[in-house]
Amino acid sequence: MKRLISVLLLAALLMPTLALAQTCYTLYIGTNDKDDYAQHIATEEAMALVEGICAKYIAGWTSSYATGAWTDENGVIGHENTLVISIVDATEEQVHTICDEAIAALNQNSILIVTQEINQDFYSGPED
Repeated sequence: MKRLISVLLLAALLMPTLALAQTCYTLYIGTNDKDDYAQHIATEEAMALVEGICAKYIAGWTSSYATGAWTDENGVIGHENTLVISIVDATEEQVHTICDEAIAALNQNSILIVTQEINQDFYSGPED
């Protein structure tokens, strides 16, 4: 039995990497100030600020830009530049810590966090 377990363990170590189930967090961070709905920090500067916050807590992320829209309590449609940060291989606590700092740094009411269960696989090409 010990030999079978050793063989199975060795086989598992030698197998190609399999897709891993993970949680992907996608953050949608507006850039308009919560108090006057105006953008006071340039979009690129806001992204650098948020990426600096991310770097303190996680090893990697993917960032992109989008335009967000919403309807306020008076029926007025507002638009704003939005930062999109996708994070895999992090805990919910790490993500919330990043959001706490980004909310304060960009004077936001909130950040939308979309959570998805995904399978991830780092593909390196065919085996030699």
